[in-house]
Amino acid sequence: MMLRAAASIVVAAGLTSAAIAPTPPVVGDKVALQAVPFPFTDVRLLDGPFKQAQRLDAEYLLSLEPDRLLHTFRVKSAEEWKARGAATAAAAARRSDVARRTIDHVVVEDNAAEQAHALKSDNASDGFFEGRKTREARGGWFSYELQVAGDAPVAIVATYRGSEGRRRVFDVLVDGQKIATESLEYHPAEALDKEYRVPETITRGKDRVTVKFQAQPDAIAGALIEVRTVR
Repeated sequence: MMLRAAASIVVAAGLTSAAIAPTPPVVGDKVALQAVPFPFTDVRLLDGPFKQAQRLDAEYLLSLEPDRLLHTFRVKSAEEWKARGAATAAAAARRSDVARRTIDHVVVEDNAAEQAHALKSDNASDGFFEGRKTREARGGWFSYELQVAGDAPVAIVATYRGSEGRRRVFDVLVDGQKIATESLEYHPAEALDKEYRVPETITRGKDRVTVKFQAQPDAIAGALIEVRTVR
């Protein structure tokens, strides 16, 4: 009985203290507001270039055939989507393995790396793929000097942007000897990794070789994203 009475007193005291707790003062803005937010529904574009751009965007989106946009999702089964995911994972694992085996490499978007690897070229130019700089040569060539392991077999691993429809056929040469002829497949939105084995007779006893990409007649060499020498 006494415990209940004590508990009632404690609760009552808590309620009383809460009831008489002082209200915190209202602090005004130290600096007068220069702008206030407003809903986007209050905005209306008047006639002009922005209104015209909005109209053109809407016309383009409405001109697209929904069935064409859904084509890939409809023609691929759940198993095919799983297979594509597995292929993506395998490509990532392959690139990790290539990185582990790397002796030397050049990333085209790194200007200092290109110069450090003695970039030479004829009729070559820059390109861009998903924000990364690439190198290509229309009817010409470009080359780099890369380190090798002269006492062990090596390979060249090159990463290219897939062809976007133009003829990209070129020879890959190491110290003037052709080791491969490449013809890039039509994959405009993909990066393609290609590996070329280098005959030991070319690298034996050397610590550095020149890797050259030479376009065939009426064709383009590249577009190269990066190139490596690997064990």
